[in-house]
Amino acid sequence: MSKLQELNKLETLKRLGASYTGYRLFLALGLLAILLVSMNDLIIGARHPKAYLVLSIAYVLICGMNFLTFRYKQKYLSQQLFVYLIIDYLHLSAILYLSTGPNIAIVLLFMMLVLAAVMLLSARKALIITLLSVIAVVYQQFFYSIFGDGNVAFFGTSSLITLVFLSTYAIARIGIRRLKFIESVATTQRSAIFQLQQINQNIIEQLETGFMVLDQQGMIISINRSAENLLQLPNDMLLRSKDLHHIDEKLLQEILRHKAQNYKGTFIYTADIGVELNIHYRPIITRNQTQQLTLFTIESMDKINQQVQRLKLASLGQLSASIAHEIRNPLSAISQANELLEDDIDDDLKSLTEMIDKQCKRINRIIEDTLNMSRQNQTVSEDIDLYPWLRSFIREDLMDVQKHLRLTIEAKTEIHFDPHQLRLVLINLIRNAIRHGHQHIPNSRIDIKAHRLGDYTMIDVIDQGTGVSSAQLQNLFEPFHSTAVNGTGLGLYLSKTFCEANHAHLKYIPQTQGACFRIECPLMED
Repeated sequence: MSKLQELNKLETLKRLGASYTGYRLFLALGLLAILLVSMNDLIIGARHPKAYLVLSIAYVLICGMNFLTFRYKQKYLSQQLFVYLIIDYLHLSAILYLSTGPNIAIVLLFMMLVLAAVMLLSARKALIITLLSVIAVVYQQFFYSIFGDGNVAFFGTSSLITLVFLSTYAIARIGIRRLKFIESVATTQRSAIFQLQQINQNIIEQLETGFMVLDQQGMIISINRSAENLLQLPNDMLLRSKDLHHIDEKLLQEILRHKAQNYKGTFIYTADIGVELNIHYRPIITRNQTQQLTLFTIESMDKINQQVQRLKLASLGQLSASIAHEIRNPLSAISQANELLEDDIDDDLKSLTEMIDKQCKRINRIIEDTLNMSRQNQTVSEDIDLYPWLRSFIREDLMDVQKHLRLTIEAKTEIHFDPHQLRLVLINLIRNAIRHGHQHIPNSRIDIKAHRLGDYTMIDVIDQGTGVSSAQLQNLFEPFHSTAVNGTGLGLYLSKTFCEANHAHLKYIPQTQGACFRIECPLMED
């Protein structure tokens, strides 16, 4: 028997025991009241009325104490109930002795005793109570027939009562066994259902997508943690009330407005803090549904845009692989033909072949950049401690310009990022900073700072150049847009794409002198 089944059995025994002790007290008071009302015409205890009166008063007191004891001290339930049933047996046996013989009232009381024993006790103890009841009826009648004024004809009645008691015990045992089996199955199923509910709830709680269920009155039936965070619903409000009217009136009005137009659909909701949310709603159809429920699926537009960006990156990666195969072969032929021409043409035309060679190399760099994007379309993020990582990165990948870099890292700055993609982004940003900074101030320093600001970890790359003009800023992160003569226009676009694929943002921060490109990464959850 499982622990849950044992607990259920104990709770059932407590309920049945409490009911039985209440029945005993009620019965005791009822028998005493009947005795006092019909003192001159007793049905029970007519042989010795005064003794029956004393017995009834004592039984009321005992049942009252048993009722209080069972209610406030339930330490040994089975033993307590067995003692109560023995007391009842002795009480009924005394009633039988004080009466003129077994009648229908006494038979019914003994049958109740047998039924109670079967429900409350084990099979052995219940059988003991049943046999004691049989003995009480048979032997007391035998005693009166021999030594008293009883009639031998009572033996036939006693035999019939014995058969009734034993039949009651057998039928009750079969019924109780069947009920216990049904209860065991129900307990197992209830436990399985509860376990499934817990598993489903845990799964829903782990999802980044928010889920909320509302009824027709705007009461929150169910909501997961992601939905609470996305909608910025205060936990203290949810604990006090589940009425969305009191929690977020603006959201409820927006929901009612869209539901009035369509019974299912999608709308964009802007929270008070300025975050845009994509909310999809549809009715929940269930069997025997007493009220109409609506399921709301809530997602951040930033997350959706990131997913779209990843799909764009994957599509562009597949396209780039096709472009490489299509362009590289004719480009290789042009380059080889140009090398052959260099040996046979005059010096006056050398500038043309140099121009062809230069543009061929530029096209080849564009192909390499797009292929890099194709190879990196699968993001594999991991936890990165920036202090050792950045120092190792500069030593391994930027040794030739290390003397121009100044690294500042706050303690305990960590991010969750794909290391290879972060390496590509920083190489592009730092080499861009060196190129633009040195054009304005030769050998100027490039500052690389890692620090925390609010809910983000920042990586800043700052140069001492002329910065980015307002005209250039509009198309700064667009593909194939470049301010350098020999630039491909894909560096910043790829860097921004890689950042968004890792739930980060690449931004340009205006400076009084120079330019600052900042990578904003959400703080890692503990």
